[in-house]
Amino acid sequence: TALLKVVDNRVYFTIDVETDIADNGLVTRTFESQVHTVPVGLVMSVTPQISPEEEITLNVRPTISRILRFVRDPNPALGDVENLIPEISVREIETILRVRSGDVAVIGGLMQDSRSKSTDGLPHLSKLPVIGDFFSYRDDKVSKSELVIFLKPIVAKLPTLEGKFASYKRFLNNSSKENVGAN
Repeated sequence: TALLKVVDNRVYFTIDVETDIADNGLVTRTFESQVHTVPVGLVMSVTPQISPEEEITLNVRPTISRILRFVRDPNPALGDVENLIPEISVREIETILRVRSGDVAVIGGLMQDSRSKSTDGLPHLSKLPVIGDFFSYRDDKVSKSELVIFLKPIVAKLPTLEGKFASYKRFLNNSSKENVGAN
């Protein structure tokens, strides 16, 4: 299985609170934080299988994640300590493709709609009742995006550095050339 990751690992913390009450009535709160990471971006796994007829079966699983917003941790023990946790949107599809060596397979369907609104205008004048709209600007945007993936699997016959992969030889250091050529 090959794994492609184009992500930012976003860090957030969760906080555990322990409250101790001593015999004299003194209340002590202990805070312990735990770090968490969440990958935001594209993660795609590809598992190929090759038949004797050189047909390639690909199990492809692309996952797209993004942060929608940060929400306050509802833990009542935190009291007035504000701890923000990311709310993540995940879009994912898993598909199995059968392709001949050298053919191109296309995967689509991971679509996203987004809307944004912004208002701007001349200070003070845009806030006036009745005539404020004449001094302001409103921008409403609606967009749709779709991730389309193109895959071109090729069955490598006799993969040697002297054969099909000679053009990649310059990218290897000397010790790697000796090891690869020995196989």
